[in-house]
Amino acid sequence: MPRRMLINVREEEESRVAILDDDYLEELYVERHTGRQLVATFTRVESSTWSLVFKHVSLT
Repeated sequence: MPRRMLINVREEEESRVAILDDDYLEELYVERHTGRQLVATFTRVESSTWSLVFKHVSLT
């Protein structure tokens, strides 16, 4: 299955972008109107608890 990008901008103060590959979440970007952006890359989602296992997190 191709890679997909999902964008959520319903809330005025926050925008979210998720990148999926074969319906698995690869990257998640969250931007708030404070000008800061959270960039996260993680290895997997634990299905039993829906916990994220992060590989890299940085603020820009």
